[in-house]
Amino acid sequence: FMPVHGEHRMLVKHAQMAHSMGIPKENMVIVNNGDMIGLSQESIKIIGKVTSGIELVDQAGIIHENVMKERQQLAEDGVLTVAVALDWDGKLIVQPEVHLRGVVTSVERPLLQQLVSRAIERLIAERWEVYQQKDNGTSYVDWEHLESDLEGALQRLVKRELQSIPLIVILLQHPQGESLESSGPTKTYRRRRPTAILEEVKKA
Repeated sequence: FMPVHGEHRMLVKHAQMAHSMGIPKENMVIVNNGDMIGLSQESIKIIGKVTSGIELVDQAGIIHENVMKERQQLAEDGVLTVAVALDWDGKLIVQPEVHLRGVVTSVERPLLQQLVSRAIERLIAERWEVYQQKDNGTSYVDWEHLESDLEGALQRLVKRELQSIPLIVILLQHPQGESLESSGPTKTYRRRRPTAILEEVKKA
């Protein structure tokens, strides 16, 4: 016996009714969408699972769960873009540029920009040694690790100060080529200038 219609609680009640009418519990199975049923003369049981459920699709194809979460976050709390330019010593070359889109807040932009700058400077002062790496005598900065930590620090700052959780986009500009202490190429991640990317964000 396998109930096939209704919510889970309805399936359970249906199975209980069947049991009260003489069907042994071991001859019943309650399934969820995607469950695979193995049926023989001796038994019935769940033997596996296949992909099932609702799939959302747009022009580019199936929308995956992480993309849906980002879209939901954008719809509810907006996006905060921070452009950061650093030198080889982890010092800010200019004050970070902060742009808000769809974010409702009473915090003035100059104050928010100041808070962001302080958060970045504090993180770098406390953890700069962690990002400086050596590989076969070559010194380089792990910019990717730094960018990830910056995003986490700004998420905590924004949540505390703005009482919301907007999507945060870090546009990190850093030196390219060789560090001052190295004799070989450094491990860097090439990016376009933050100002150019910000112009694209503004147009969008």
